[in-house]
Amino acid sequence: MKALRKPVCELCGGTEFLKEDGMFVCQGCGTKYSLEEAKRLMSDVEGDASQASVASNPRMDNLYERARKSLEVNDLKHAAEYYKQILDENPNDWEAYFYSYLGETTSFTNAQAASVASKLGSTIPAAYDYAVKSEDPKEIDERVKIISQRTAVRLTDIAQTAESVLRQYEGGFAFTPTGSVHHNLYQNLRPMAQSTIVSCVLAFDHLIEKVETLYRGGAFSEAAYAEGMLTLRRAQYTVASITFESMKGVRDCMVKQEALAGYLQKLSATEQYYNAVMFRVQQQAAAERRRQWEEAQERIKTYWEEHAAEKEEILRKKSDLEAQKQSAIAAVEEAQAAVAAVAAEGNAPVPADAEYASIQSEIFALNNQLNALSMFKSKERKEIQDQIAAANARLGAVVPQIHAQRAARNQELEQKMIPLRVALTERRSDLQEIEDQIRALDEELTRER
Repeated sequence: MKALRKPVCELCGGTEFLKEDGMFVCQGCGTKYSLEEAKRLMSDVEGDASQASVASNPRMDNLYERARKSLEVNDLKHAAEYYKQILDENPNDWEAYFYSYLGETTSFTNAQAASVASKLGSTIPAAYDYAVKSEDPKEIDERVKIISQRTAVRLTDIAQTAESVLRQYEGGFAFTPTGSVHHNLYQNLRPMAQSTIVSCVLAFDHLIEKVETLYRGGAFSEAAYAEGMLTLRRAQYTVASITFESMKGVRDCMVKQEALAGYLQKLSATEQYYNAVMFRVQQQAAAERRRQWEEAQERIKTYWEEHAAEKEEILRKKSDLEAQKQSAIAAVEEAQAAVAAVAAEGNAPVPADAEYASIQSEIFALNNQLNALSMFKSKERKEIQDQIAAANARLGAVVPQIHAQRAARNQELEQKMIPLRVALTERRSDLQEIEDQIRALDEELTRER
């Protein structure tokens, strides 16, 4: 069923108009619209009409922005306050409805926890009903995913909060005297926790039932259904399997064992179903990609059959370019060899290196002579030691010469290297240009038609 959309002033977002002298006047800012302009501001919309009708309303836009920013920082309480204002004007808005009720669960006492969980089970299913009112199947799938995930997290948090509170007093029932504060707290909190956990489990049942009903009606894809069910089943089993210590020191579930076994069995079946669906979806996606590729190839083939002369010209150009490419590769290799040859000159010894090596050999020979002399031949030893000292002095004088000669040679080589590097860069650029042209021709031959 279609709903009539109210005109919305483009300037101030107002929706109240009066007709004066054939013109429609916005009561918010006084802007005047002709009949045709007023008609343009109105349209018949279906499903999400209420949300669309305020899409250009500055106040509503501001509320949406604030609500979503609150969600980004996981501030459900303030997000719910903004969404409730949106819901007043858009009662069928799935987003506003869902987060308004979800946000109500952020603050409650231990005694209220069970009723909070029950309320989620009774109110959130309607969010699915609003969520499937869209023309975009992908959007519907995403909405179902969001509702399932966020509600599962919230119910799990509620159950685990009850668990953590009771855990503080878990040992008190068995180990403290009857009537003590510790004992009484545990006595009071245990039934509250049990009621909360059972309420969460039952809330999941309501959500699961709604998802199954909508899927059977074709409201969303099988993939979205499988993912949503797996999310809910996993969270439900997590909550149902919470245990506490009994008087006998044995850990018992709040949910009966036969019921827990049933939830586990359903979870296992859902996991198998989900895996099968995802495998099938992946196969379908691969087959679709293959089909699209084959169709594209067939269109390309048909096009070139109809444009044979054009294809022949492209292939001729490509052949010429391939020949140029080989020449360009050879030019690059030649330029690289020239650069490498000059670089190799930098590793050759300078004249002073030979003198340095000669002096080192002289010192080595003198040391051998010195070591061969007896310690009693002091005069001969003294002469050789003086020769070694003189040789070391000459060796030290050669080192600066080596540095100076190498610096001069490197400077000379650098001057020779500059034009060679420029030439190498140019040859590489020429090669890149040819390869780009070849690539462009290949793309022309294979591009979608």
